[in-house]
Amino acid sequence: MKQSDEYVTLIEEKLKKFIELHTHLKLEYQNLVEEKSVLNKIVENQKEKLKESEKQINNIITAKYLKNNKETTEAKQKINEILREIDKCVGLLNQ
Repeated sequence: MKQSDEYVTLIEEKLKKFIELHTHLKLEYQNLVEEKSVLNKIVENQKEKLKESEKQINNIITAKYLKNNKETTEAKQKINEILREIDKCVGLLNQ
């Protein structure tokens, strides 16, 4: 009987350690999930900033192109292309 009591005590101790480890890992997992969510939001914000920067660069390039362009017909064509693209985008947004 004495030996079986020792086995039971040993099993109880191991079970307590296992439960503690499980609880710790569960909390760590929850923290990692929250951290991942925060990082995903940061990535999305950075993507938006990148898109805005690309738009600004394109606007600057277009403005420089139009400024340096001596022929007004080419400038009008470029403006018309941009307006058509804007109209397409607005149309897609309205769908």
